[in-house]
This record gives sequence, structure tokens and C-alpha cells, in this order.
Amino acid sequence: MSAQFFKNSAATYRFQRYHIGLQEGHTLTVKQKREVPQPVHMLQGDIQSCCGLLCVCMVASIMSLAKPSALMHLTRRKYGTAARLWEALQPYYYTGVTGPELKAAIDGLDLPLRLTIRHCNEDKKPHATSAATVSEFAVKKLGNGVLTMLAYRSLKDRHAHWQLGTGVSGVTNGKSSQIDTLLTLDPAEAAPHWSHSNSRLRMPDSKADQRAGHWTMDGPGCYTPEPVRLISAIAFERID
Repeated sequence: MSAQFFKNSAATYRFQRYHIGLQEGHTLTVKQKREVPQPVHMLQGDIQSCCGLLCVCMVASIMSLAKPSALMHLTRRKYGTAARLWEALQPYYYTGVTGPELKAAIDGLDLPLRLTIRHCNEDKKPHATSAATVSEFAVKKLGNGVLTMLAYRSLKDRHAHWQLGTGVSGVTNGKSSQIDTLLTLDPAEAAPHWSHSNSRLRMPDSKADQRAGHWTMDGPGCYTPEPVRLISAIAFERID
């Protein structure tokens, strides 16, 4: 069958972009200097609230700040970046950590990182950052290839959870592109196979929901798509 070309029709297709440090395969890996590819995903247990800590560990692996093998055993490490991360975030292991608390803890470690945050103050104080602003920030940073941690609040049962944003997906029509999905690594889900993400946040069709900073979370563990609101986004950029 011969190919057909239409000069007057603009090509329309879906696209995905994800962080350059990730390598798809039987399991998702990251390539570090002088090392064979190492698994990057870290799995959260049923009774811990350590999703924020595990997302930071995945960032450290992808950015070659610590060996994945060291981060997998950070509770037993005595020296190095893994031990320092555990010391800084151990108090939040069972309670969970907010965006401002997490940024302050990481900033105090003096790592070669610049963290930028947008956080929605949920008590609705005057001039507080809105969930829509958090969403706009997340789309911009992930669209530019910057690893960005995302915290959402479920609109169903009000639980909060951290995921690591690794990329974006959307639609290209001719010369214009529109991002409509944030690709994420969720520590509460199993490691992805032949993929760079194991969960995603889809932009809702409703303009009112978009203005409210709402997204629809999809993942293997979701029996049905779950409506959520983004409440924090923290972008991680190396400065060395």
C-alpha cells in the first residue's frame, strides 16, 4: 500500500515526553556513571506515609545524587546522601510531609539542587496560591523536562498523596501542541514495565474543573478514575 500525503491537512497526533535520565525496559531504570542501569522505582508499604520521602529518593537516583542501591537501604546507611535524606525526612515517615516542610528539609541538606515550589494553602487565606496556579506551574516545569514532585488531595475521601512527575502527554495539531496529561511515578503502585510511568493525571474536559486545579488520576490500582486537586508542586533542578 503506497503512502498518501495531503498537503492541506495538518498532522494530528498524540505525543509523550519524559525525563531524559529514564530508560524503559522490563523494569524502569536509570543509568549512572560507571554503573549498569539500576531500578529507579521505590514502593511504599501499606501502613507508611512515606510517599514524599520515596519520591525524593527517586529524584536522587535519576539525578545521580546517590546510588539507587544505597537509597533502597537508606534506613541502615550511616554516611552519604542516603543517610542524610533519612535523617531529614524520618520524622515524617508515618505522618506524611507537606510541600513547605519537604522543601525546607531538602534545602537544609545543601545538595546541588534548586527547588522551586508552588503550594496551595487549603485554609483559603487571602492572596493564597490557588490550585490552578499549582497546576500551571506543574505543566510548565514538566513540559520543559524538569522532574517535579506533585501532591494531590482526593476529592472523594480527602486523602493526600505524593507522586513524582516525570513527563507529559498531549496532542499536536500542525504546529501547535497542547499538554493534557501529566505522567507520574507513583510509589504506591508497582514498578512500571516497558513504560516510564505507572500513573497519570489527566486534565478534565470541564473548563470549571480546570480553573479549580482539578485533575483525574488514572493508575493500575484505581478501580475507577479518581478526581483530585493538585495542592503542591516542587521542581528539582541541578545547579552544578
